[in-house]
Amino acid sequence: MNRLNIETKVRSLQSILLDIKNGSIHIPSFQRDYVWNKDDIKNLFDSIKRKYPIGAVLFWSPDNELGGFKDRIGSYYVNSFSKNLTYILDGYQRLSTLFGCLTNPNRTELDRNIEEWNEYFNLFYDLDEDAFVYIRPKIEPKPFQIPVYLLMNSSDFRKYARLNFEQIDDESLINKYYDRADDLSRTFSDYQIALVDINNATIEEAVEIFSRVNSKGQDISYDWMANALSFSDSFSFKDSIDSLLESLQKYNYESIERNLVFRCIQSSFGQLYIDNTDIEYLAKRSDFKEVTKQTIPFIERAVKFLYEELLVLEPKLIPYNIQLIFIMEFFRKIEEPNKVQVSELKRWFWFTSYSNYFTIYSLSNQRRAYEYFIDFLLGKNDKAVYLDSKVRFTTATFPEKISLGSVRSKTLLLFLINHSNNFKSVDPSQVFGYFLEQIFPGQQRVISNIIPILVTKDTISSGRNPKKINYLDHLLENSLFNLRDNTLNKYFIREEYKLYNKYDQVNFMREILEDRLYSIIQSEKAFVNEIGLDYFENDKSDH
Repeated sequence: MNRLNIETKVRSLQSILLDIKNGSIHIPSFQRDYVWNKDDIKNLFDSIKRKYPIGAVLFWSPDNELGGFKDRIGSYYVNSFSKNLTYILDGYQRLSTLFGCLTNPNRTELDRNIEEWNEYFNLFYDLDEDAFVYIRPKIEPKPFQIPVYLLMNSSDFRKYARLNFEQIDDESLINKYYDRADDLSRTFSDYQIALVDINNATIEEAVEIFSRVNSKGQDISYDWMANALSFSDSFSFKDSIDSLLESLQKYNYESIERNLVFRCIQSSFGQLYIDNTDIEYLAKRSDFKEVTKQTIPFIERAVKFLYEELLVLEPKLIPYNIQLIFIMEFFRKIEEPNKVQVSELKRWFWFTSYSNYFTIYSLSNQRRAYEYFIDFLLGKNDKAVYLDSKVRFTTATFPEKISLGSVRSKTLLLFLINHSNNFKSVDPSQVFGYFLEQIFPGQQRVISNIIPILVTKDTISSGRNPKKINYLDHLLENSLFNLRDNTLNKYFIREEYKLYNKYDQVNFMREILEDRLYSIIQSEKAFVNEIGLDYFENDKSDH
């Protein structure tokens, strides 16, 4: 009989760290990895120093034995010395940081990962600057820079201080240092942490509670929830995602949102998912492990297609995240697509990007669009784009500037990148990304002043400094990248620009940028019309 019990309480930081050391508090195996950086660590300690609350910690005592736990907390290897283990469900990053930094390595029998400890947990408190600091390797700390773990024990600190403060001649400074150290030591000793204890809960109940506690706080990773619910000795959903992200490094996609990857796997069960619906149901399915393994290669194929065929050279360039789900399904359903199918997939991508398709369509219409797309993959439709007869699609207003927060702006940038490469595919072993160059350095980042440049072996070896050159001159001279004459047209730059009067700099820039803007708009309009979409005519289009 389940006897779920939830308690809220307050415990001292010292007592929590002692329980971790004694092996009665652990990290469940399905938890995400430690991801904090040095700034996160210093900010946490600064909050405690100021006696700010650092948020409640969620502890979980399961109703039965759990599969396992992580063997390391804050670089220290911990074992279980208790039959009734408590697991950290939320607060792992914070408690790992505190345990790693405040455990005295000279007074514990626990082994540690020395390299990791030196990198993240060897934190000092600078008594002179009154701040937490890291000291570079092989640099001797100054007498007033104290390892924070010494401040958890006054006798340890006093012993350290007697050996180091004698190097300081100024007695008033020594007294100031002692006062500051005593204040911080008392803060650590007295510091209380709010706890939520979930007792005798199933893993499903624990995840549900965690989800609701955090519903208005930090973002919850859907893959974390799925990992917790599906974890076993033979399968880790988190490890599957980690392995995929590692394989996506060659496409610059290792930073893709984990929730997006999870949604792709969700949708592979037969319907379009764009939220956290049915996570528990799916994760507990007997085929969840197998479907995950089968789907991950197609996610990689979708990323490969975006990178190589559409020059979406990083995740931030994807106009709509949901597009990855559709493209993944394309390769799941069609193992060896022909040229016509690939061409229609490209048209679908550009149409949905330019038309603000997934912004205009309601959720129900998005699901209809997905079903229609699947019918296309099954050969029931000739076209991939679902069109509601009540909706008239056009492009959105031409953007003023490049912004990766705007679908219209990202789509225009993708058009410029592809146009610069004659809409040809690229090899990720030869093209490593892109950068945005300004024709006139120091001017505003308006569209007409921006040139996207593919990062290739040639550009890397050029050693250029764009802030110290007139980039237009380099393009016109065809020297920087060994450009051919017709390459200028890819950037909407004409040879006639050489004839402009550079001494009248203001008019020179204005005329070139206006001329280039007009050329971009006309070319984009022709491209959009070709894919079957109306081009929104605004003032810029009437240039």
